[in-house]
Amino acid sequence: MAAKRALRQELIEEITGVDEIVVSTPMWNWSVPSPLKAYIDQIIIPGVLDGSGAAGLAGKKVTVVMAQGGSYKPGAPREGWDFGSGYLNVVFTALGSTDVEVIVAEFGLAGVAPGMDDFVGAKEESIAAAKQAARARAA
Repeated sequence: MAAKRALRQELIEEITGVDEIVVSTPMWNWSVPSPLKAYIDQIIIPGVLDGSGAAGLAGKKVTVVMAQGGSYKPGAPREGWDFGSGYLNVVFTALGSTDVEVIVAEFGLAGVAPGMDDFVGAKEESIAAAKQAARARAA
């Protein structure tokens, strides 16, 4: 148990010891990949780094870049199915960051998955917009 606690403390020191945090992740099955979720579960410890006052990420700039296979924005057939970007926004805000931005690139499966060829243009536009947003965020 002591070794597990030491590893968790090491992860916490790593993330709280930087000025900026960049998370680049795909959206898997409408949420974050399980390894990312497991990492988040390891760094949240009540009284050390948590969402109820131990705001260890205060003053940290957090940028999340999320790639999605389709589109989940208003008007899309699966509107509201994106549980990943909102979750990550809540996590980093709860951990104390007041500067969280989620950048989404949509339609990653266009031109790859059957039936999505009509969305290749939207994919290219979304990737270009995400790159522009990332450059603006980095400036």
